[in-house]
Amino acid sequence: MIYNRTYVKELIRKRMDASISFTESDQLEAAEKIFSEEEFDAMIAEVIEEMSNDRSNELSFDWRPDFEQIRAAGDRLARKKKRQLWWGCAAAAVLFVLVSSVILISKHRNYRAEIGLECASMSSGTEIPLSESAGTIMLADSSIIRLDTNATGVLLDLNGISLAKTAEGVLEFDKSSSGREINANETDIVIRTAARQQCVIEFPYGMRVRLNAQSTLRYPLTQGDSTHLFIEGEALIDIPGQLFGGVMVIQTSNGKILSDYGRFELASYAQFTRATVSYGEVLVSDRRSSKRQVLQCLDEVAVIKSYLPKGEEIRRDSLFYLTNGDFEQASQWANAVREYKDVPLTEFVWQMSRWHGFTVKNMNCIPNKLISTTVCYRTNREKVYAMIRDAGVLMYEKKGMISFCPEDHKESRTAMK
Repeated sequence: MIYNRTYVKELIRKRMDASISFTESDQLEAAEKIFSEEEFDAMIAEVIEEMSNDRSNELSFDWRPDFEQIRAAGDRLARKKKRQLWWGCAAAAVLFVLVSSVILISKHRNYRAEIGLECASMSSGTEIPLSESAGTIMLADSSIIRLDTNATGVLLDLNGISLAKTAEGVLEFDKSSSGREINANETDIVIRTAARQQCVIEFPYGMRVRLNAQSTLRYPLTQGDSTHLFIEGEALIDIPGQLFGGVMVIQTSNGKILSDYGRFELASYAQFTRATVSYGEVLVSDRRSSKRQVLQCLDEVAVIKSYLPKGEEIRRDSLFYLTNGDFEQASQWANAVREYKDVPLTEFVWQMSRWHGFTVKNMNCIPNKLISTTVCYRTNREKVYAMIRDAGVLMYEKKGMISFCPEDHKESRTAMK
């Protein structure tokens, strides 16, 4: 993607706005080596001009930098100084617009300011603190262990497996020489999260899984050389490369994922599996036909969809491979501050419904619109409704269910009230 001028310009824009991530910063540095200095300088100039036009129009200011003067000055300097001049000019332009924004703040609803109060100590890209890890542990005998944020120490000792919550907040699987024995062939350790909960679990070799809200992880007590799991919902998986020997095998409703090194986001629902890679090597295969796809590069995606052919009784699997995914967007749910830019409203509503625990009657009724907003994980449901309203979309609530369908307007109350 760093060969794409549009994508590089977006990275330049993020650098000017101080919203660029570490991964994007590395990509921008790589892009500087691919394009000539003249081409890269031209892209910087275009971004500055676009930003000044966009923001000055938004704030009703008739202002823009004198680009001809900037270019003339840059040509008189050495290449290194010229690059510094571009960035300096960009900073000045952004600073001017920011100051103007403060002057007119009373005319615009500023969700970012509200986010700052709720997540004041957390920057963009920072994951929800481990100390807030919570959930529920369940066994086949119906015994339940609540994982509140204050719980620490050994919580379960079973069949040579110790399950403890560290002072950091991580739920850690380890070997144990004590504990009671049960029939391992019939038992899984089940970890579930509710709305507004995430749980970080660490397995042997330092492998970690962050479960999103309303997700389930099953850990069979019978394990081989690899770590076998079943995941339903959403999870962010980290397998450190420096700890060789650990292989994670994840089963879903219609697929299997294997990896011994990497970082990827997994979405696992009924008859649907999606893996989006940040780095490493991830092998994805469907359950019925055993078709395989290896993912190794940033934003590579494998999707497995199961369907029932007309007139048949047995489902079939289709495995799709994509190179234009978006790992950062797919894993937004793990962040304390979640930034959405031109994201389909359907995706935004889906993520918010899982986090806040509300039900959408029919996702197909959601308008085909894009939304750009910033949400703190502590933001309440009412503010999320207001963000959707500000995108120009009506929502209705009846008996605890949210609907975007026009026919549900009667005898229902507007959800944003």
